Parts: sequence; structure tokens; C-alpha cells
Amino acid sequence: MPLRRTALDRVRFAWHDVRGFVGRVWEGAAEANVPFLASGLTFDALLAAIPFVLLLLAAAGYLLSAEAGRAQLEIHEYLQRFLPRGVVQQGRDPFAPVVTVLEEIVQQRGTLGLFGVPLFVWFSTRLFGSLRATLCEVFDVEETRSWFRGKLEDVVLVLATTTLFLTNTLLSEGIALLIRFNLTGVNFVRFFGAQLLAFVVVLMLFVIVFRVVVRLHKITELFFIS
Repeated sequence: MPLRRTALDRVRFAWHDVRGFVGRVWEGAAEANVPFLASGLTFDALLAAIPFVLLLLAAAGYLLSAEAGRAQLEIHEYLQRFLPRGVVQQGRDPFAPVVTVLEEIVQQRGTLGLFGVPLFVWFSTRLFGSLRATLCEVFDVEETRSWFRGKLEDVVLVLATTTLFLTNTLLSEGIALLIRFNLTGVNFVRFFGAQLLAFVVVLMLFVIVFRVVVRLHKITELFFIS
């Protein structure tokens, strides 16, 4: 009987702690107006995604142009290598619009990059500026940096997070594509190592953001929050 009572008390204490933690989180979120702040960050992220897509299209255009030049083929002929042959419906090639769009991307790759780079820098730094203001509001941290220093740190964050994001994508999705199409020999150990490294990259991404934006100095706090 005492053992049952002790186990029941432990369950009650655990439930009380969990309920209290959830209640404090809910009250803190309501006090900081987290849904409104999250909607603002989402809007800035969508704005930054538009020039980022332009940069991806420009990079794809340069890559296709370089590969076609290496194969000594026109863009149209080079793209036909990757499309099914003999697929004609009602006298029309269903892949003709795709080839036309890709050819246009290759032709306009310089313009896409010219507009994509400054727009991405502007909107991405705006995103991290909003993120800095939001996290300072949530963690009750006073912002003491000047506008110029804040912008410089935003640029550094943009470069660091973009590099880490691309690295994570290559390690996770790139290895998965290699396995799916049997392009190279990847065993379970290499696959698990790549996924583990991708997780570490994501963790380091959040650590850098919280370290620079909120200025958390304790390593335990950094890794726990991340």
C-alpha cells in the first residue's frame, strides 16, 4: 500500500509540474503576443523567399549553360537528353512548354541574378531584423546595438544561415537522391553519418541565431533552447 501511494504521488507531482509548465508557457506566449509576432516573421520569410527563388533559378541557368557548353550542344538539344522520347499527344510534345521555360531561364540568368542578389540581401536582413526584435521581446532582452551594427550582424547571419541551410539540404536530400537513383555506393553507415551531420548543422544554425540575436552566453541555455 505505501508503494502504491508513493507511485500515485509521483504521478500527481509529475502532472502538476507538466500542467504548471504548460500554463506558464501559455501565459508567456499570450503576454508577448507570440501569434502576432510569428505572423510578422512568416510574412518577412515569404518576402525573402521570392528573391531566393530567383537566385536558385539563376544558378540553375548558369549550371545548364555550363553543362550544355561542355557537351557542345545547344540548350534545346541538351535538355532533350533528360526528357522521354517519342511522347507525342495529338501532334504536340507535352514537354515543349517545359523546355521553353528552361531555355528562357538560361537566357535570362544574368537578369535573374542581378535582381535576385540585392533583393535577397535586403529582404533577408529585414527578416533577421524582425527576428532580433521578436526574440528580444520574447526573452525580455534589451536591444543595445546600433542600427548599423545590427545590420552588419544581420548580413553575417544571412551568409551563415544560408550556408548551413544549403549544407543541410545537400547532406539530407542529396544523399537520399543518390540512394534513390543508385548514383553512387552509399551504405547504411554513410547514410546515418550524413543524417547525423545534417542534424548537427541544423543545431548549430539555431545556436548561432540565439547566440548572435539574443546574446545568450551559457552553452547549456544555447543548446537547450536550440
